[in-house]
Amino acid sequence: MSSLHLIFSRQGLTSCKRLKAKHDKMILLGDAVYCASAISLAGEISQFHILKDDFDARGLKTEEEFYFISYDQMVELCAQCTPIVSWNA
Repeated sequence: MSSLHLIFSRQGLTSCKRLKAKHDKMILLGDAVYCASAISLAGEISQFHILKDDFDARGLKTEEEFYFISYDQMVELCAQCTPIVSWNA
């Protein structure tokens, strides 16, 4: 079973990327959604899920193809993965 990484900040993203396994799943939420355009430029966006409500709440717009998920989809991922790791710093 793969791990699920909940990433809440830019620092959390940096820490997570150093320690995650190749097959792990990641969700950008909270202020981490600001990192979405930076990671897409690096060709890594296919590894990330982005919480759509948090992206929209911050007034962000994009023409890029991100993999947005709802809260319900996030709960499904949480039920499928173990362990779940939170990254804030």
